Amino acid sequence: HCTACGQCVSACSQRIRRIAGEQLTAHELAQRLMEDAAFYRSVGGGVTFSGGEPLLQADFVLETLSLLPPDVHTAVETSGQGSSEAFARFVQAFDWIMLDMKAMDDDIHHRYTGSSNANILANARLLCQGDTPFVVRIPIIPGVNDTNAHYQTVAELVHDAPALQGVELLPYHRTAGAKYAMAGRAYRPSFDAEQPVFINQDIFTQYGIRSRVL
Repeated sequence: HCTACGQCVSACSQRIRRIAGEQLTAHELAQRLMEDAAFYRSVGGGVTFSGGEPLLQADFVLETLSLLPPDVHTAVETSGQGSSEAFARFVQAFDWIMLDMKAMDDDIHHRYTGSSNANILANARLLCQGDTPFVVRIPIIPGVNDTNAHYQTVAELVHDAPALQGVELLPYHRTAGAKYAMAGRAYRPSFDAEQPVFINQDIFTQYGIRSRVL
């Protein structure tokens, strides 16, 4: 079981292991990000913070953000699983937010993620009350959350939000399996990965929400 100690790199006689990632200070990261500032400005791009979970490193993320010029567009992709205080700071600081909504039913969410979705729903409501542009992203897992009931409860939660830009549906894929292998762990999904996902965009249309499948 990988503990992220890094000792396997030097111990591997075949030299096939490496450290994926590195530790940086906020200043170092901001400096590296700004190496492409001219490109951001020329194409209207910017910087996106993603996961892991940015909320778990909120102070670091926000410090890095404070070091970027104000004309660089900033976005964050988050599960919303963090303190309301940290999430509120994100809502104020970022130009664009992508909020993942894995399961609206707390029992289902706890079964497949190991935690309650209470904080996520509270943060989603906070986001819906603000004016920071955001999209909802739904990773669609076959037999878990690919139901009309799930799509409808998401739509009911966000459809009145003035800053909602749309819903993005992300069908399940097997990319995570390779990451498990890199960590020396077996990938055993607790659902039928062979089952096709069910997608119903009509529900979002009925609520006046734009949706697309990615």
